[in-house]
Amino acid sequence: MYTREYAKQCVGHGWYGLIDEAYDLLEPYEIEVMQVKEKFGQLRIYTGIMTAEVADVLDEKIWEIESRSMSVCECCG
Repeated sequence: MYTREYAKQCVGHGWYGLIDEAYDLLEPYEIEVMQVKEKFGQLRIYTGIMTAEVADVLDEKIWEIESRSMSVCECCG
Protein backbone atom coordinates (compact mmCIF):
# COMPACT_ATOMS: atom_id res chain seq x y z
CA MET A 1 0.00 0.00 0.00
CA TYR A 2 1.29 3.46 -0.93
CA THR A 3 0.74 6.35 1.44
CA ARG A 4 0.14 9.77 -0.05
CA GLU A 5 3.66 10.84 0.91
CA TYR A 6 5.28 7.74 -0.58
CA ALA A 7 3.25 8.12 -3.79
CA LYS A 8 4.63 11.64 -4.16
CA GLN A 9 8.17 10.27 -3.89
CA CYS A 10 7.49 8.06 -6.92
CA VAL A 11 6.83 10.95 -9.33
CA GLY A 12 8.06 14.47 -9.95
CA HIS A 13 6.74 17.35 -7.89
CA GLY A 14 4.78 18.70 -10.86
CA TRP A 15 2.27 15.90 -10.37
CA TYR A 16 1.82 16.31 -6.61
CA GLY A 17 -1.50 18.10 -7.15
CA LEU A 18 -2.79 15.18 -9.23
CA ILE A 19 -1.68 12.73 -6.54
CA ASP A 20 -3.52 14.78 -3.90
CA GLU A 21 -6.63 14.83 -6.09
CA ALA A 22 -6.58 11.05 -6.46
CA TYR A 23 -6.05 10.46 -2.74
CA ASP A 24 -8.79 12.94 -1.82
CA LEU A 25 -11.09 10.97 -4.11
CA LEU A 26 -10.12 7.51 -2.84
CA GLU A 27 -9.70 8.04 0.91
CA PRO A 28 -13.41 8.49 1.77
CA TYR A 29 -14.05 5.05 0.24
CA GLU A 30 -11.04 3.55 2.06
CA ILE A 31 -9.60 2.37 -1.26
CA GLU A 32 -5.89 1.55 -1.04
CA VAL A 33 -3.40 2.73 -3.62
CA MET A 34 -1.20 -0.19 -4.60
CA GLN A 35 1.20 1.57 -6.98
CA VAL A 36 1.93 5.00 -8.43
CA LYS A 37 4.34 5.54 -11.30
CA GLU A 38 5.07 7.27 -14.56
CA LYS A 39 4.61 5.14 -17.65
CA PHE A 40 5.02 6.44 -21.20
CA GLY A 41 4.88 10.03 -19.89
CA GLN A 42 1.60 9.51 -18.06
CA LEU A 43 0.77 9.17 -14.37
CA ARG A 44 -0.49 5.71 -13.48
CA ILE A 45 -2.40 5.00 -10.28
CA TYR A 46 -3.21 1.39 -9.44
CA THR A 47 -5.77 0.79 -6.72
CA GLY A 48 -6.85 -2.11 -4.57
CA ILE A 49 -10.08 -4.02 -4.93
CA MET A 50 -13.30 -2.00 -5.20
CA THR A 51 -16.93 -3.01 -5.26
CA ALA A 52 -18.59 -2.72 -8.67
CA GLU A 53 -20.68 0.28 -7.56
CA VAL A 54 -17.63 2.19 -6.33
CA ALA A 55 -15.54 1.17 -9.35
CA ASP A 56 -18.19 2.57 -11.71
CA VAL A 57 -17.73 6.00 -10.13
CA LEU A 58 -14.02 6.06 -9.27
CA ASP A 59 -12.43 4.33 -12.27
CA GLU A 60 -13.55 7.08 -14.63
CA LYS A 61 -12.37 9.83 -12.28
CA ILE A 62 -8.96 8.20 -11.77
CA TRP A 63 -8.65 7.76 -15.54
CA GLU A 64 -9.43 11.47 -15.97
CA ILE A 65 -6.67 12.42 -13.49
CA GLU A 66 -4.23 10.12 -15.29
CA SER A 67 -5.21 11.62 -18.66
CA ARG A 68 -4.68 15.18 -17.42
CA SER A 69 -1.13 14.24 -16.43
CA MET A 70 -0.31 14.08 -20.15
CA SER A 71 -0.63 17.87 -20.30
CA VAL A 72 1.07 18.63 -16.96
CA CYS A 73 4.85 18.62 -16.72
CA GLU A 74 5.97 16.03 -14.17
CA CYS A 75 8.92 18.23 -13.17
CA CYS A 76 7.47 21.74 -12.96
CA GLY A 77 3.68 21.31 -13.14
